[in-house]
Amino acid sequence: MKEKAFISIILYIYNNEKNIENSILKIDQFLLSHFESAEIIILNNGSSDRSSERLKELHHLNKIKSKMTLVHLSWKHNKEVAMQAALDLAIGDFVYEIDNIPIDFSVSLLMELLQKANTGYDLVSAVAQKRKKVTSSLFYRLLKKLSSIEFELETEMVRLMSRRLINSISTVKDKLRYRKVLYRYSGLPYAKVIYKPTKIISIDTQPTKDRLELGFEVLFSYSQIGVRISIYLSVIFLFGSLFSAGYTIYIYFSGIQVVQGWTTTMALLSFGFSGIFLIMGLKSKYLSMILNEIRTMPSYTIKSIERL
Repeated sequence: MKEKAFISIILYIYNNEKNIENSILKIDQFLLSHFESAEIIILNNGSSDRSSERLKELHHLNKIKSKMTLVHLSWKHNKEVAMQAALDLAIGDFVYEIDNIPIDFSVSLLMELLQKANTGYDLVSAVAQKRKKVTSSLFYRLLKKLSSIEFELETEMVRLMSRRLINSISTVKDKLRYRKVLYRYSGLPYAKVIYKPTKIISIDTQPTKDRLELGFEVLFSYSQIGVRISIYLSVIFLFGSLFSAGYTIYIYFSGIQVVQGWTTTMALLSFGFSGIFLIMGLKSKYLSMILNEIRTMPSYTIKSIERL
């Protein structure tokens, strides 16, 4: 018996012409086998190859039978922003987000996520049973340490969200939408499913520069790293100033002959100005992010939408 809930699957693609067919056909077959109503939303993030043309060919050949929507962005966006463009179009009672092609899991995992959600969870993530990247682990630990809310973050390939969760986060107007944190900030019940990958694939679809920039923006938006650094540096500079003052008093009363005031003055100026410039840099970052939030420019730009 097929499930009556309407299902949306969002699939992110970027230059996946050579490996998209196998994954999309498996997902299509999964939907046809288990659900009465479903849709596939393909988010084409400014691909420069024939990824979208290949999908349309498969649909015209009747190999893809599910309702399919192709969302073409005008240029390559940050993945977090790009996926929001597809999520805004999804109408399912439950929505899957698949962040990478090819997929490294059996499609039966998608049903496992739904079964878990039906036990009372609004967000269910699939986490691969494999060695974690050191850089990702360090970033997640730092974010957890600096955030005011306690939660564990891990690298996810696919997640399932309820309509209640989607409606909840739709009220958040932040331009920077880091999904892992944003979904967890909703406070709705969360669970994860561990799976064994069927193949080894790379999930780093963004250039290192883009990932570093996103990492810094996430830390500044979802933690108090800037405020804490400013406070710690202020305390350090205060103690440095007190030490310099104490050293100056000691030299004055000890009678030691030195070039009058040069050492203390240079040390204090070098120490103090380095801290001032660092604090100004942190404040500049915050101001640029505030400016981005209050601007009326759209978060993403859609070139076209094709419904097949």
